[in-house]
Amino acid sequence: MNNSGLDIDNTRIEELLKSAIVTATEALKFYTELLEVVSSEGQRQKLRKITQLKTKHRATLEGLYVMVTLEKPEGLPPKGAVSFGEIDSTGEIETRLAAVIGVEEKIRHYYQELSKRTDDRELKHLLMMLAEEERSLVGLLWELTATGPPRGVVKPRFL
Repeated sequence: MNNSGLDIDNTRIEELLKSAIVTATEALKFYTELLEVVSSEGQRQKLRKITQLKTKHRATLEGLYVMVTLEKPEGLPPKGAVSFGEIDSTGEIETRLAAVIGVEEKIRHYYQELSKRTDDRELKHLLMMLAEEERSLVGLLWELTATGPPRGVVKPRFL
């Protein structure tokens, strides 16, 4: 067992990271499918940006997993993982966007909570960076909705 400075056991962190990788993969699939049904070019451009960000995000998670475990991720996520598979992919686009915003918010909180459970400064910084990526992504998703973001939601920095 490696000593990464975690105050939770390495088995648990491995499960959490596996779950995050699977969730990021499901998110990519969801956004790619949504891209196929959205007709507005402005929305399509934002969805393309989201898929690029999620691809980078997944690669970061996989790198973090390798850093913590010194092996490639494989296997199923733990029970109770946040899942894009539960979102109705046949509903109205606004309904899908509302659901995915909720999922992305859960993921953001997941990274924040995970960062609180580690004593490793580098790992904490990386997890907070992942939470910030999710926060920015939520802002971009809100821009895709007809109503726009509610007051207090920060516009993504990358736009």
